[in-house]
Amino acid sequence: MIRIGATADLSLNGSIHQDTFVDAIKLAWSNLAFDEKKVELIWENDFASEAGGVQAATNLIKRGAHFVIGHYSSTAAKHALPFYVKKNIPVFLPAATSDILTEKFDCAFRICGKDSDLADLITNEISEKKAHTLYVGYDQSIHGVELSSLVLERLSKVPTVTIVDKLSEAKNVLFIGNFKNSIDFAKKNYSELQHTDELYFTDDLVHPELINSIGFRKPKIFVFGYTHASKYIEAKQINDQYYNSNQKYPFTFFLETYAALEIINKLLSLENSSNEWMQLLKQNKWETVVGNIRFGFLRESMLQKYALWQLENAKFEIAHEFI
Repeated sequence: MIRIGATADLSLNGSIHQDTFVDAIKLAWSNLAFDEKKVELIWENDFASEAGGVQAATNLIKRGAHFVIGHYSSTAAKHALPFYVKKNIPVFLPAATSDILTEKFDCAFRICGKDSDLADLITNEISEKKAHTLYVGYDQSIHGVELSSLVLERLSKVPTVTIVDKLSEAKNVLFIGNFKNSIDFAKKNYSELQHTDELYFTDDLVHPELINSIGFRKPKIFVFGYTHASKYIEAKQINDQYYNSNQKYPFTFFLETYAALEIINKLLSLENSSNEWMQLLKQNKWETVVGNIRFGFLRESMLQKYALWQLENAKFEIAHEFI
């Protein structure tokens, strides 16, 4: 029997993406009829942490997982991947954006975007503004530390942007981190942020909970994130199916997660031996709801489109789409 592991932060009140991950797995599992094919689904909680990633990987290997979908957190993924490499288990990353995950671990296949690309877009957008001061804050997650480092390195070469160490000296503010830490930063520094023009967050914050969590009228709030892949006919069909059941559309990383199961389903239909899976994943083109993926040697989907989202009138609008 083939076993597929699904792992992310599944804790009560854990990751903001928990419902996205679970719902995408369940819908794809049903639509692709995995139960009828006698494929087993194994859930593991990685707590979006270093220790949780290690424990989840250990448990999935013990339970005989042939494939893994997750980890959503780059922190959990980085510490879990060495275990999968030893067992030659393909791991599909629908949401973990750290560049090192695919650079260092040859079992990792990324479907979402990566931090270095997002850093380029953040730098280009911020550098186009008139001369201004910018405060860059971040949490201690791998995403926060690595992306902020990439952005600061790039912005250090931009003459119109002056990086400041004090929030009180900033005209604009960029905070990079997970959803909870980003909201905590905004609430803790509410008074000082009222004197700034623009507050930028990154991809985790493209979520309706941001609207419920922050009631700022000032500063203007933006999020550097991903466009929704609804331009594909197949994606629109899945989004509409989800809406009919839930009365809302799915959020960022839903379709990337769904696509992971589509790829596994197509790979299994080829009826090759497990020894050939890695090579086939790199060589073949995979038709999915997010488009045709060819991972290649670097194991990156290279399909992501980015956007600068603006929170305005209690809803998200795309302020700028990057092609």
